[in-house]
Amino acid sequence: MKAKFTPGPWIEDGDDIGVERIVGGETVFLTICHIENPSLYQTTDSVTEEAANRALILSAPKLYEELNKAGDELQEILDMPHTGSLDSTEIFGVRRVLMADKLRDIRAAIAAAEGGSI
Repeated sequence: MKAKFTPGPWIEDGDDIGVERIVGGETVFLTICHIENPSLYQTTDSVTEEAANRALILSAPKLYEELNKAGDELQEILDMPHTGSLDSTEIFGVRRVLMADKLRDIRAAIAAAEGGSI
């Protein structure tokens, strides 16, 4: 399935989140969404929540990319044909190690969406 969202990277410009594109030879900022500045809120919880929302929105293109890539790679691992002299226990072990690597990639993408970095 082809993604139907604006390709990233998404960036902040004040209270707007968007992308920079070249239009007519000039770089322009195209707004994807508008999120109020966290400092407008009165409580610490609201500021923290708004900052987390911004981080999640900004990480969405990379999160999508990483999860989509990991899904494809996991499918390749599951579809690996049984060849050579490995028995089923050894094959399971190899696949488990490969899938653990992909799981780390998925968790890293989620951590970035939660405010970390990829």
